[in-house]
Amino acid sequence: LTGYANGGLSATVPYKLKWVDVTGGDAGFADLVEYAKEHGIELYPDFDFAYIHSEKLFDGVSLKKDAVRTIDNRYTTKREYDAAEQSFYSTFEVAISPSSFAKMYSHFAPVYQSYGNPNIAVSTLGTDLNSDFDEKEPYHREDGKEFTVELLAQMDEDYDNIMVNGGNSYVMPYADVILNASLTSSKYNKTSESIPFLGMVYHGSKVITGSAINMEGDINEAILNAIESGATMYFVLSYQNTNLLKDDWQMSKYYSVKYDIWKDDVVKYYNKLNDATKDLQNEYITDHDFLDAVRTPDADEIEADEKLAEKNWARAQAEAGKALLKERRNKRLYARLDGEDYESISLEISQEEIDERAEQIYPTYTTEEDIAAKEQRYKTVSGTVVMVEYENGVKFILNYNSYDITVEYEGVSYNIPALDFVRID
Repeated sequence: LTGYANGGLSATVPYKLKWVDVTGGDAGFADLVEYAKEHGIELYPDFDFAYIHSEKLFDGVSLKKDAVRTIDNRYTTKREYDAAEQSFYSTFEVAISPSSFAKMYSHFAPVYQSYGNPNIAVSTLGTDLNSDFDEKEPYHREDGKEFTVELLAQMDEDYDNIMVNGGNSYVMPYADVILNASLTSSKYNKTSESIPFLGMVYHGSKVITGSAINMEGDINEAILNAIESGATMYFVLSYQNTNLLKDDWQMSKYYSVKYDIWKDDVVKYYNKLNDATKDLQNEYITDHDFLDAVRTPDADEIEADEKLAEKNWARAQAEAGKALLKERRNKRLYARLDGEDYESISLEISQEEIDERAEQIYPTYTTEEDIAAKEQRYKTVSGTVVMVEYENGVKFILNYNSYDITVEYEGVSYNIPALDFVRID
């Protein structure tokens, strides 16, 4: 639950706790907690201990005491990369010194725990680690890591489940759910195939997701990534007022979150992934491999191949007819020279004889180079067809290509549609 407390999406620091009135306020959240418990739903309200999104009088934070300082004694803000401008821009969210985490949490925790919700989300603690060059109390990144680990260790004692973003290695002993984990490589041109390392390490022990499905460029590819990594499905949704988000320069990133538009697709995609992996949630990934496959040719390619085959067959038949006729004439000539009845040797050749001889000649029209060229033309790119195996022996073959393929695996041929998979039990 993002934006439900301390003023909304641009919340004050989690020192004092007040639930937003328009979402039901304090009483509304208490009712929501009870409803969730009755229906087996886990709630994860998100609190940002690493950055100051907005300030308010008596909000419990002092920039002088709690904000990160740069090496030249300035306050620093969170930077994000803009791919369009190829530069970093400031979000104007002031970084909080990790040394202040414990102070904020000690004041926040008793109030939050009074609602009885056993879960909490602290997204940025899983991704961001800031040093603080304050002249009086400087802390480098290793110190920042220690402060973060201490806070998470305390939360681990206080709650059943902790949710984070990204999942830096030092948060893993304490995190139970990791959103926006890195399921694939950077996909830079000079990288080789992508290995689902996080999935192979954490599946069966942690709940992990990639980026939000409804923010992905290709949902079918995201589902394949989820199966390959053992990840679950993650959506960012908003029920009301989504039209207001696009007018805010920071919130316009939530461009595809309208609940009523996505509802049917959420059900469809969830069911697709759940049907494939629901019995594998506690199974470790035991094997991963890249397979060779061939692209299923389209209608034009099939027609071209058929025309070439027909042309070669006609050539083979013609050559077979000539060869058989020459043999008959030679046989007739030798019979005549030997004084035998040569006229009984017919020069007529049946189609069956021609076809039989043509079958022997036909392979010579397809050279090894021709075969290699055809195989190369239909062969898939390395790394685009993947096999992943789970501990109970269930295997998946995943087709990351935008076209249908045929793959031979363990003596069985599988035809897999574009951006789809087969499950092998």
